[in-house]
Amino acid sequence: MHFDNDGDVTEDDYGENDDEFDEYDPQQNLGAQSNPQLIGEIMSTKMANQPPMFISGWEEDEQGIEQKDMSDPIEQFLSAAEEGNLHLMELLLSERPDLLMARDRDNYTALHRAAYSADPEAKTSEGWTPLHSAANWGNFEVIATLLSWGVDVNSRTEISKIVPLHLAINSMADDPHKQCMSVKYLLEMPGIEMNAMNAAGDTPMNLARRSFPAIYELLQQHMK
Repeated sequence: MHFDNDGDVTEDDYGENDDEFDEYDPQQNLGAQSNPQLIGEIMSTKMANQPPMFISGWEEDEQGIEQKDMSDPIEQFLSAAEEGNLHLMELLLSERPDLLMARDRDNYTALHRAAYSADPEAKTSEGWTPLHSAANWGNFEVIATLLSWGVDVNSRTEISKIVPLHLAINSMADDPHKQCMSVKYLLEMPGIEMNAMNAAGDTPMNLARRSFPAIYELLQQHMK
């Protein structure tokens, strides 16, 4: 992988994922496209039996503000995220993938609604947090949101002892630019452990040195 003249990442040298990340279970993480997977992972962190608590200001009819328009696909999708209706979310996304970035009139996204009243650092049985999933799929916008909420940038999985930076470097993103931006966002966090070693003995630098020259250069610059 290399940077072009505009500073963007090109697909040269974009390698495959290493085997030590076999802890990740695609079926558990919805195993389709990366964006529905990520929303599904966030949705799984919602508190058990927690009723929806999200209230957008324009829902309060008592003050003369209109109710939700459930004939609108955007509101259908956002409400499905709020209520944890993953089946409806997947159905709507299959028809309109652009809904993932939809916002309501208060500028809330599906991520905001899905994560409302949930623990943004909730872990799966393998120790995956939403940040691990975002890093794994190169969703740098979600990474930025989660980091703004103060999640632990150095959180480790249970068995493989992987931190989000390992996953961002070894990303399954379909666009190398997403991989690069994900790494950049993580590196900007104070206290990030650049030398975090996973169970296989690899640090982020090791992974980048083997397969991703541009990311390796980025890590070196950060360490100066």
